[in-house]
Amino acid sequence: MKITCEVIRDLLPLYVDQMLSSDSLKLVEEHLEVCESCRKFLEELQKESNYPDMLHKDKEIEEDARAAFRGIRRTLLKKRILAV
Repeated sequence: MKITCEVIRDLLPLYVDQMLSSDSLKLVEEHLEVCESCRKFLEELQKESNYPDMLHKDKEIEEDARAAFRGIRRTLLKKRILAV
């Protein structure tokens, strides 16, 4: 069965995220070797996505949120202790 460009383009975001199984990875890479339009689509996807930058920012935001919640927990604990 021949895989269409549409199927490959559906898989490309997972390819960029390195989330494909070994069989799917092989299938996508084989298709990219012969299909110029899908290679261009992949290049555009990589330019637009900046996944590593986004993941790094998400981790920073998550760490900041955890620190803020720790501070709130400490404040609430102190108020409970003082109330008792």
